[in-house]
This record gives sequence, C-alpha cells and structure tokens, in this order.
Amino acid sequence: MRHSRPPRNLNMKTPLRYRHTSRKLQSALGDLALSGDLDPKLARLVLAAAAATQGRPATVRSVLSTVLEADAPVDHVREAILQSYLFAGYPRVINALAALREISGVDGGAPPVDFRLAADNASSWEADGQALIRRIYGSRYEKLLDTMVVLSADLPRWMVLEGYGKVLSRPLLDSHTRELVAVGSLVPLRVPEQLRAHARGALHVGARPEEVRQAIRVAALVCPRELAEAELILKRVLEEVDR
Repeated sequence: MRHSRPPRNLNMKTPLRYRHTSRKLQSALGDLALSGDLDPKLARLVLAAAAATQGRPATVRSVLSTVLEADAPVDHVREAILQSYLFAGYPRVINALAALREISGVDGGAPPVDFRLAADNASSWEADGQALIRRIYGSRYEKLLDTMVVLSADLPRWMVLEGYGKVLSRPLLDSHTRELVAVGSLVPLRVPEQLRAHARGALHVGARPEEVRQAIRVAALVCPRELAEAELILKRVLEEVDR
C-alpha cells in the first residue's frame, strides 16, 4: 500500500545552519565591520580559517571567494588556513588549500620539495616555541606541560616544537593575528577547553576583549549554532582575567 506524504507547510522556515553564499557572507561581514572592533583584513583571515576547520566544501569555496574578492592577500589566507592543521588535521586543511589554489590560481610553492629546511630549522623551533608558548599561557605554562606529559610523554615536545615553534612562530603573521585566527579555527570544532586557552592566549599577546569577541562572531558566520557557547566561554575567560 502506498502512503502519501503529509502536505508541506510552506509557511515554515528552514532553520539557518550555515551562511555559505558569497552575498550573505559579504553582508554579514559588513555588518560586523560596523562595530570597528576587528580589523576587516584580520576578520577575513579568521573567517577563512573557520571555514577550513568547519570543512563543508560549499562553505569553504564561498568563504574563500568572498575574502579574495575583498582583496585579502592570498599568501596571508594560505597561512591562516595552514596553521589550522594544528586544530583540525591535515585532511580539512589540504582540502581548503586546494580550493584556495583553484579559486586564486596561485600556487603555494614549486617542486622539488626541499626537506633540508625542516632539519635546518629544528633547533630554532624549540627556542621560538618556548618563548611563544610562555607568552600565550603565562603562569599556566608549567601546569600545561604537566597535564600534557601524563597524556603522552611525546605531547609536550610536539606541542612546543611543532605547534608553537614550527607553525605559530612563522614570520608572515604576527602572534596577535595568529591567536585570533586560532580562536576562529576552534569555534566550529566544539572544543571548549582549547577555545578557552586560545581566547586567553589572544589576550596575553595583546588582543583586546572586543577583538576576541568579534573573532568569535566572524567565525560563527559558518557555524551559527556554536556562537552562544563560544561567547559564554569568552565571558568566563574575561571574568577570570578580571579577578
């Protein structure tokens, strides 16, 4: 027996999950820019990184088209996406970088690969990583290492050498920019402890509370359901800072 479907209520609106059209993104970015709380150039990098970690192909393409049309430098956008592999892994970042290359028509490098660069820089990664991670975590640094080492003896070394030395100390973007981009990268991922740490870290490297809040709101353009929780996390961070 064939069952008929109930009639569709044409007056019901489908809940908005993602704003992934260029027109909506341009409009939303423009609305957020009116506050003056976050440099529009930085906001575009935050949005690109958030789209990369969110990972939805249509969103990634729309976001990258939008930020490139607004004259975001391709190398800066690439760098913002590249550092996000620390939070979302290689697969989503590779996919986002492939979309960036296709949309921009700009290669990120040229063959052949030179693996000597990695070996030559290893010693500086430790010094740079130690310096940066101490700035970001402040008095919590030693406790962080103690927490990580009981999870894995390798984790503290990888975190300092690779995360904060090799990646987050790269010269193209400063630490202020990178920490706000990190905040944007984490909003779609539903990782409250890490978002809390990098929101606090952004403040430690000179970001204003309004900048961190606006970075969260920019990132939430690609994941609106995460906005309330992310803003609550920031509220708690700011309450800790004020004590």
